[in-house]
Amino acid sequence: MITALRVRDYRSFRGQLTIPMRRLTIALGRNNAAKTTALRLPLFINAAIANSESGRALLPLKIRGMDFGASIQDLVFQEDAHGSFELGMSYSDRDNISASIDFAVQLHESLRQESAFVSRFNAVPAMRHGISWLQQQGTTSSIIYDDKEVIGFRGVVPLFADARIADMDALVNDFRRRLEHTCHITSVRQQPLPVYELRSPLTLLSPTGEEVPFLLSQNPDVLASLAEWYHRGLGMDGLSVEHGTFSFRLTQRDARIQDRNLIYAGQGLQQVLPVAAHMCAMKVGALDHDYLAIEEPELHLHPGAHGAIADLAIEVLETSSAQLFIETHSEVLLLRLRRRVAEGRLSPHDLQFLWFDRRGDETTARPIEVNGDGSVSDWPSGVFAEDLDEVRGITRALRK
Repeated sequence: MITALRVRDYRSFRGQLTIPMRRLTIALGRNNAAKTTALRLPLFINAAIANSESGRALLPLKIRGMDFGASIQDLVFQEDAHGSFELGMSYSDRDNISASIDFAVQLHESLRQESAFVSRFNAVPAMRHGISWLQQQGTTSSIIYDDKEVIGFRGVVPLFADARIADMDALVNDFRRRLEHTCHITSVRQQPLPVYELRSPLTLLSPTGEEVPFLLSQNPDVLASLAEWYHRGLGMDGLSVEHGTFSFRLTQRDARIQDRNLIYAGQGLQQVLPVAAHMCAMKVGALDHDYLAIEEPELHLHPGAHGAIADLAIEVLETSSAQLFIETHSEVLLLRLRRRVAEGRLSPHDLQFLWFDRRGDETTARPIEVNGDGSVSDWPSGVFAEDLDEVRGITRALRK
């Protein structure tokens, strides 16, 4: 499980910031407050270490179809051509052994061989000590580190001349496994198609969820769990798969029409399909994601259905060891989580709200603790204050 994320001068994050993580972390904040950037950090860090092979680029800028930047310079705060950024992550493995990894990337236009390189790398416990770039004065084409055994880099991972090369190989292999069990679902998700060919899913790690229908067509347990959630949470009956000889389609039961294609359902019912299907598959053991990030799961849904998403997330925690990081603008979703804490269904130690706030060049991530009775220890100014502001406006208008 990821216990903390660290950034320094990365994209819209100015300076150093540590982002604490729990089993269920909820990212809140206004638009352009860096919530999505934070949500995508685990995928980016895992891919950066996992893709550390000879001949590959320093950093993967496109991961599973998601663009992280046109160049490494796009990742530096204010795109400073001579700047640097640092990323890090603390985590515990399946044996509850704590570990951490941090790396910094330096831009340097005066270097003739490359414009970006790793200036610092540390992995605990894989390394005895971290390595750092010995900054040279003036123009140079060589990069010198404080550890003489560093003979190069594979991506962002150092290549050593001594026995530590085996430790780095083990680290890369571990992050390859982590990447295979890391799933990120974006806010722009695949619309259902009128008809699908009969085949197995190619991958279930796509950020748009386009392979989910193929999972539903082949796994009746996932389909049954999803159909039950649609009925319980959204009031929609009869979600099913209608098979043909060489194709299938997703259908729903309508009061006037016995079965109709899901493409005729509302946008909310369509857009939540990949989100709910992934969580239902995790709940029944059909998917073994260690980490699932979801951008705006409530997109296009009526607020009355937002609580059902919160309940499904809790069910995932109850039936698996997975970790969820969810970005939302839904006050109802938060209230449902707080209610479940008060009811004893969800442990407050597993839940954390993070309020992302950007003022000028400064971006902060402020934890909001949820107490055992569902109350919050501290509610920062501006969090879902819009309702109260509008009520005050109505009151002022009526007094005139």
